[in-house]
This record gives sequence, structure tokens and C-alpha cells, in this order.
Amino acid sequence: TIIPASRSAVHGADALSGVIAMELLSPKPDTASGGLTVAADSEDGHAVSGRFGIARGENGSLLISASTADSGTLTEGSELERDQALARVSRDIGSWSLSAFLLYGQTARSGFPESSGGPRFSLNRELETRDTRFTTTGIALVGDDMMTVRPSLRVGYYDDTVAVDTPAIYPGVFDPVPALVSDTDFSRLEVTGDVRVRLSSAFDVVVGASHQREDATSTGTIDFGFAMPTAFDIERDQTSVFSEAGWRPADGLALSLAARHDRFDDDAETTLQASSEYAITGTGLTVFAGYAEGFRQPSLFALAYPLTANPDLRPERSTSWTAGLLWQDGATRLRASAFRNSYTDLIDFDPATFTMVNRSETRIQGLSLSADGEIGPDVTWATALTLLDFESEAPLRGRPDWYGHARLAWAATQAVRVGASARFNSDLLETSVPTGVVELDGHTELDLFADWQITDRLALSLALRNATDADYQDAVGFPAPGRHVRVRTGITF
Repeated sequence: TIIPASRSAVHGADALSGVIAMELLSPKPDTASGGLTVAADSEDGHAVSGRFGIARGENGSLLISASTADSGTLTEGSELERDQALARVSRDIGSWSLSAFLLYGQTARSGFPESSGGPRFSLNRELETRDTRFTTTGIALVGDDMMTVRPSLRVGYYDDTVAVDTPAIYPGVFDPVPALVSDTDFSRLEVTGDVRVRLSSAFDVVVGASHQREDATSTGTIDFGFAMPTAFDIERDQTSVFSEAGWRPADGLALSLAARHDRFDDDAETTLQASSEYAITGTGLTVFAGYAEGFRQPSLFALAYPLTANPDLRPERSTSWTAGLLWQDGATRLRASAFRNSYTDLIDFDPATFTMVNRSETRIQGLSLSADGEIGPDVTWATALTLLDFESEAPLRGRPDWYGHARLAWAATQAVRVGASARFNSDLLETSVPTGVVELDGHTELDLFADWQITDRLALSLALRNATDADYQDAVGFPAPGRHVRVRTGITF
């Protein structure tokens, strides 16, 4: 689920473009279920994942999952191994719902450093290693949705430890970057409480507050021909109050207004959000519009991390306008929206100085178009296109003028589905130390796929990725994976 910026005051003013909310699967009442998935590709990559869930009546459930994956030799000079495990438990207690989850993961990556020019241009062939361990956990106590006054309390904690050994980047168009070894730890604790009051069937108000503490520490060395020790220990507190109101004054019409006040150790900001939506009866047409203000402090690493840090960074502020329409007729949906986002003191990476900087004024405006539907009973399709226009004091890296995707699938039989999908984008600017600023060519990447539901519980999928073997780069000197085959099988019970 994507919550647009104009509806995300509860989630924080730093949600400048919105919030992505992920919902985990829940076991059906009085059932136990699970599954196992195994995947492999022609470049020695492989992955295994499994899950198990059980629910007792309507009152409680348990979900456990785990996965491991290895990227193989999909990208030259780069390898990634990833393991993670998740557990979630929920329980209804009278008119309350109590839930908790724990996610643990670790990754081990090796590859050419960012901005090094990658396998094509890097003169130093030594690889960077990066080992990460992270834990995130949370607990929530929420009143029943039917309550006239519904309180909720949520506590979340995140911690990660990252050990990095980055080799030197030899000089080119830009100055060299010395070797760096660092061991960093970052943690965040957030407590949020709110109360939703249903004043009538058409009017809701939410008021709440939150407190967040962030802490980052690091030790390491930078090689200037001699090892110079580096270290930092930085923390930040944030206290916030927020309120949202939703009003449905007539059939098909929904209005919302939200405000949030964030107070930091040495700064404070108030932001507003508003949205409207009107579904025109009998036409399948919905018109919507929104306005949002955003405020984001520099990250602790942007302020303190060796080599790239800038302790003088100012907070980033934004205003966003959007308007559009959604039309649906049966299985066919069309959506079009126009937007204009203005940023003051946008936080960006400056490759020439190899540090984080503020861009005084930046504007991004454009159109977003999407559609999906069916052709007869057996064929489904979906497509999307975003067109962008930029106004900035400095060229923005990694932002094409347009990008999109398309997908077509045909149910050849009740058990077999085949299709194709494509992703495409225009030229974009990127940088590396050896080359300076360069323009990377736009590209189209085509995938072909086939899915076979062998039995009710057993499925097999086959995909030909980058079927045309397109040669392109998303970062300077880092060629994208070429044509390769991936097979996946899954069993459920």
C-alpha cells in the first residue's frame, strides 16, 4: 500500500513523497499453513525461503518465516549473500489487538566501491567488503476499529551494525578517494501513541504524539599514506505532535486535513497536509488533489560519516502539489496525475567534492500515467509512464526524464500462464571518479516468463531475464546483468 505525501502526517514530515506500508500474510482462523520456495539462475544464484503460520480461532496467530539467498556471479565483480528470519505473533484481548514482530537479517557483500567506475573503469581492482547485521522489532496495542474512541500505542526499535573495508579510488577526472575502514552502529527507538475519535459516521479526528531517539557511533581509519583514526558518537531526539481529520460530507466526497509539529534538539518545524477526492456517481471517474509540506533533518551519517560528511548541512524542506483522476470500467483502470514538488536545501551528494551538500532551490514537476485491464477472459495487461522536468542549480544524478514499465500475460490454459514485461527509461546523468559526470544511455529491458500451476499446492515458474541481452549501465562502469535464466518452484500446505 502506498500512502501519498498528502496523507502521511502521522508517519512523519520526513515522508516527503509518501509512505510504503507492507502488510504481512495472516493465517486463516483455525488453520495451519506454510510453504517452501526454491529458486536458482544460470549465473549460480540461488535462494530458499520458507514460512509457517498458525491461527487459533479468531483470537490469535503466529507467523514464522526465513530465507537465504546468494546472488552468484550475476554482476561482474559483485557478490551478495543475504539471510533473514521473521516472527510475528498477534492476539485479540477483548476489544484490543496486541501484536509483536521481530526481524533479523545479515548480509555480506563484495564489489567495486560506489563512484569507483566499477569493473569497466576502476584502476584499483581491489574490492570493497561490507558486512551488515540488523534487527528490527515492534509491538502494537490497538483498539477495535468499531470503537468510537480508539486508542493505539506502538513501540518500534531498529539497530544495525555495518563493517566496511573500502579500498582507495584512484584519481581520474575527480580527485582520488583514500581507503577507509569503519565499523558503525546505528539505532532508533520510536514510541507513538494516538487516539482516533469518531465524531459521526462521516467525521473522524486523530490526535497523537511520538518520541524518537537516534544514535550512531563509528570507529575506523582513513589511509592518507598513514592510518588516521576516525570516530564519532552522535545522537538526536525528536518529539512530535500531530493531528488528522477526515470528513465525508457527501456520497463519493472525502476530505482530509493534517498538521504535524516536530521539535528537535536545536530546531522545530510545523507542516501541513491536505487532500480531497470525489467519485462522480455513475461515471467510474474519481477526481483527486493534494498538498503537502515536508521537513527532513540530515541523517546522522550525512552529518558525521568520514569522507562524505558535512556537519553544516541544513534541514531539507519541501512543498508538493498533485492533482489527477482515476477512471474504472469493469476490469479496466486508468490513472493520470500531475505533480509539482519544490525543495529548499535539498540534500544531495556532490561528486566533485565527494561530500554531502545542500542545493538551494530544486523543482521537480511532471506527469504520472498508469493503466491496467483485461483483453477478453485470458489476457491481462498493465503499463505505467512517468514524465519528469527538473529545475536545479546543479544537474541531478540518477534521474531520467522519463521511465516506465509494461506487462502482458496470457492464460494459455487454466494451469499455464505466459507473458512478457519490459522496463524502460531515458538517458540520465551519473558520475564516477575516473570519468567525472557522464550521460548514461537510456534502455529497455525485456523479460519473458511462464508459470505452471502443476497441482493445487505445487507451482513452477521460468523466466528469461534481459531476453534481448541489452547492454546498459545504471551506474558508471557497472554493467547490468546480461541475459540469464531463472527458475523457481514453490510448494504450499
